[in-house]
Amino acid sequence: MDPSAEITDFKRKQEFIDHLYNVADSSYGMPTSCPCGGRIIDEVRVKEEYDTRPGKRFFSCINYEADGLHYRQPWVIGVQEEMVRMRERVDEAVEIIKCVPILTKQIDSLEVCEHFLSLWVIIKFEIIKFVNTFYVFISELQVFFISYVGTG
Repeated sequence: MDPSAEITDFKRKQEFIDHLYNVADSSYGMPTSCPCGGRIIDEVRVKEEYDTRPGKRFFSCINYEADGLHYRQPWVIGVQEEMVRMRERVDEAVEIIKCVPILTKQIDSLEVCEHFLSLWVIIKFEIIKFVNTFYVFISELQVFFISYVGTG
């Protein structure tokens, strides 16, 4: 076999295996679309003989073939996985809701800190104005003493 044809064949097979892996890895919960782009239908498999459960339900791709490239997942498993995922989301929401009073207290304390910081900035500004005024007074006092000592 030609080396370039062998490499091309290897890449094609590797892409096929990667696609199979992606399809198998992504089939959790209730599927919304198939990796092939096909629509998911709610399929009921009909049994030939009489049974108390006349058929098993599946989430299936409308283009389903038994090649591993399409979704066909038992309905019960899909719904169960979706419920587990929804419970996890509800638990996360409960944890966030529990944190709301703590965050409210932190916001209140930050508002108090902001008030004190604004007062501190005002006081600092007044101190700077006082120091500048004091320096002007000292320089005028020096001029006065120099002129008083210089004339005496």
